[in-house]
Amino acid sequence: MVKDIILKDDYDLLVENGDFVVDNSDPQHVQLIIITAQGEWKEHVLLGVGIESFINAPSSLQELSRLINIQLISDNYTVTKLNVISPTNIMVDGQRNEFTNGN
Repeated sequence: MVKDIILKDDYDLLVENGDFVVDNSDPQHVQLIIITAQGEWKEHVLLGVGIESFINAPSSLQELSRLINIQLISDNYTVTKLNVISPTNIMVDGQRNEFTNGN
C-alpha cells in the first residue's frame, strides 16, 4: 500500500486541520493513470490512458482494456481483475508492487 497526498473529487488537495491529508493512494493513482493522457506526466511522459479520447469513439472495449492493463503494469501494478464495461464504467482490482533496493 502506497501513501500519498489525497485529492478531493474535484482533484483539489484535501486539507484537514490546516494540513494535507495523507492516506492509501492506490485507488487514486489508478484513477489518475486512466484519466490522464500520455505526455501529461512530466517525469513519465509515456504514462496515461487518456480515457476522454475513448468516450463516444469507435475504439473497442478490448483495446481500452489492453491499454489500461499495459499502463498499470508500467507503473508497477499487478492487475488481478480488470472489467471494462464502458469507457465510463471501469473496475480495476490489483495492487502496486513494492519497490526493493536489492537487499
